[in-house]
Amino acid sequence: MAKHQQWLLKKSEIGILLAIPCICTIIGPPMWGAIADALHRHKQVHVFCHISSALFIFAIQFNNSFPLMCVTVFAAYCQMVPTLALLGLAAMKLTGRRGGDFGKQRVYGALGYGVGGYISGMMASAVGIEWCFTMMLGVSCISLLLLLWYIPAGYGDENDQPPQKGLLRSSVKHILRRPDVLVLFIVALVAGISGGYIDSYLFLMCYILSDDGATVVSVLVAVQTLSEIPLFFMSSVLIERFRTAGCLVLVIIAFFIRDMVYTYMEEPWYIVPVEMLHGVTFGLLVAALTTYVYKAAPKGAAGTMIGLLSAFMRGIGAGTASLVGGYIYEGYCASPTLKMRSEQFARLVDNLPRGGAKHIKMTPEAKVLLEEYLDDSCTYTLDTMRTMLILDCGVKVDTSTITRHLKGILFIVNQVRVEPTTCNSDSNIERRRVFAVKLKEHQDAGSFGASRAEPIV
Repeated sequence: MAKHQQWLLKKSEIGILLAIPCICTIIGPPMWGAIADALHRHKQVHVFCHISSALFIFAIQFNNSFPLMCVTVFAAYCQMVPTLALLGLAAMKLTGRRGGDFGKQRVYGALGYGVGGYISGMMASAVGIEWCFTMMLGVSCISLLLLLWYIPAGYGDENDQPPQKGLLRSSVKHILRRPDVLVLFIVALVAGISGGYIDSYLFLMCYILSDDGATVVSVLVAVQTLSEIPLFFMSSVLIERFRTAGCLVLVIIAFFIRDMVYTYMEEPWYIVPVEMLHGVTFGLLVAALTTYVYKAAPKGAAGTMIGLLSAFMRGIGAGTASLVGGYIYEGYCASPTLKMRSEQFARLVDNLPRGGAKHIKMTPEAKVLLEEYLDDSCTYTLDTMRTMLILDCGVKVDTSTITRHLKGILFIVNQVRVEPTTCNSDSNIERRRVFAVKLKEHQDAGSFGASRAEPIV
């Protein structure tokens, strides 16, 4: 019980912990990439970052104070994020030497992410989150053995280049001097911001608006993971066919489609097919950017350039999205009641009575809350109001019961059919006119409720 209490954090503390990875992504990859390039010891730096990050992550569970937890998380991410950049560099180097395909190698990362997320989620639910740290330590040991046995010692070395100094500064100058590389980094920054908005708030919206939020989020993660596999696998073919610029145009179009769907989203399940575009906005994007930056990097500075790319996209871009997106979500994107749902959802389990929400027909308190919901927004779905009642008063009411009690408060149209302009025949126009007239008469009479037993047309 004591361990459970020490993991209860304030919202401000959670916000600080969420900001730390973005800061580490800005600092870690460029710094360790420059060190590896300068010393020509990429594998040694990679192994050091891998071991230290695994130990720091395992140590998080033993922290008994928030400041110590912040220090540990900062150290863990400063060591963990560079391992991803160095792993990408290793894949680029080795596939280039042996005639392989970077995108096809990256497929295994997508598979590992999906399988690992599923297993860790099952373990956290079954035996507690503490065991996830032990599992991560075990997986890190397996990864370390593979890194030591199968990755050659000099995978990042340039044999004809002596050790260099000031690689980070010279890499920044190289970016500024080449317009194509500078534009590429700007695109990476914008893509990082767009992806950060989606990653930060899509799952939150789906979790709150759906009657079965956990299932929706699980399906979304699975679809996103599966969507990466074909795009990574075909990335080299697409880059060769459309060039890097064409691939980035496809990424921008995919981002636009996703954003438009999210803007008008009312039912979370409808966006599941659209999440297949995640493969374009992440898989194709990462492959195109990494390939171009690797080829454009100065000799002996590939690790530094890939580290800077990671800092721009996942550090500055995603960090800006998390920070600015919170203000946008709070001020413009959510109604007051939906904002309250966001704050309450994290502690839903603690607020519910033992055994979960009670199945009940209706209570006076629930009736009052239904009217408050309608005053706040008349666009809530029945499933949304059902979830809101669970959050506010711990009762679970059927949607049919909610419908019955909404009569007299809100005029309900059981079915509305929107016909295309090709169906605007004279008879259809007349039918819609009669419906509108009857509806106006019904409203003027003071009857705001309607049922199948009381037809108005």
